This record gives sequence, C-alpha cells and structure tokens, in this order.
Amino acid sequence: MEASTSATDRIPWHEWPENLWGYGLTTGGSAFCVHALLTDGLVVTPFDRHSGGDGRLRAAGMTVELWRRWFERTVNEDVNCAAEMAWPAWRRSPEWPPSREILHAEGRPPRTPQELWDGPESVLAELTSTSPPRLAGTQTSHVMTARSRSGHPDPLWDELQRFRGRVPHFWIYVVKYPSIVTDVIPPAAIVMGDRVLSNPIIYRGMLMGALERLAQEQT
Repeated sequence: MEASTSATDRIPWHEWPENLWGYGLTTGGSAFCVHALLTDGLVVTPFDRHSGGDGRLRAAGMTVELWRRWFERTVNEDVNCAAEMAWPAWRRSPEWPPSREILHAEGRPPRTPQELWDGPESVLAELTSTSPPRLAGTQTSHVMTARSRSGHPDPLWDELQRFRGRVPHFWIYVVKYPSIVTDVIPPAAIVMGDRVLSNPIIYRGMLMGALERLAQEQT
C-alpha cells in the first residue's frame, strides 16, 4: 500500500499570514495510533509507560520503526488538512479570500490512519479490525481558567508570543494515554496525553517545553 506526501503538499510556512498565527487544540488520527499501541502493548518512546496488550499487531509484523513512521505520517496528514482549512490560500486559490465554492471543492477530510498504513498487509488487517478509541470531545475549560494579562481569552497567549517566528502555527493533538506524556512532530504538531490537560500547571509546563523542542527542530 502506497501512502506518501508529495513535495507540493508541503505547507509554505514562510508565507503563512501573521494574523493567523496561533494554535489549535483538538483530536486526530494520532488518537487511533496510540490506541493501537495500547491495545497491542508495543512500547515506543515516549509512549513507554503502559503494559499489557494482546500482541496481535506485533505478531502480524508491527515494529517500533513501522509504528513511529505511521504515527508521524498520520499526524502530518492531520496538520496538512487543518492548515488547508485555516488558510485555504496555501493551496494557491486563484482568488483571495477564496469563494465558498472553492473552499468546498478544495476541502477534503484527512485520510484515515488505516489508509496511511504502508507496511505489511497482515498488520493492516489487524488495524482494520481494531475498534476506535473512546475519547470524548476535547474539553479545554480547565486550561482556560483565566484571561491573559493582555485580555486574551487564552491565559497562556502572552507567554506563547515568544514562540512567534520560531515555530509555525501549530496544533496540539490529544490522545488517551494512562500517563503524562507529550511528543513533538515537526514542523507543526504536538501530541499530548489527555492527563496533561487535567491540570493547568502541568499543561503549561508541558506545552512550553514541547514548544521549545519544536522550535529547535525547525529547519
């Protein structure tokens, strides 16, 4: 199975409008990838604080390297599609702002994790039979407990400004995981365990640390 992203699909971050810089907090295909990891029991850094699992993916041919490649491809697929929604002009729309017809024609849902799998067919068969994770809609009220000093509804907004120009507009993808964990997927994604969101202090520390790592990974 072929699953690739061509050079033309790379987002021209250097052209991203300054007034659109910020971030999104949501879920995506990465939630399924991590769910598959937990179901099987395979350990892949930094998702290495779980145990148990049925081992079916490993028996079918899943490896640490294959999982990591699939996971990163899935995250970046979500980033590409989210970027197209936030800034349709990166698809080189003939007009700006794009018309409703162009937005409808250009928009597409991200490919599923199963569609992005490019390893052994035996693993794909197991992934196809795996039930999706039970992850409720992302709740952000507990990390939005106050306004920033500038009055922005995001209490971390002022602090995030030091990353403007160092990292592109970015997305935080929440996954269900039994321990506190974050992962950085350059150029524009942070994957965060749902337990991180349960405490605003932990959330702030993990987010700032992840952004520092993401800034260091920019090329």
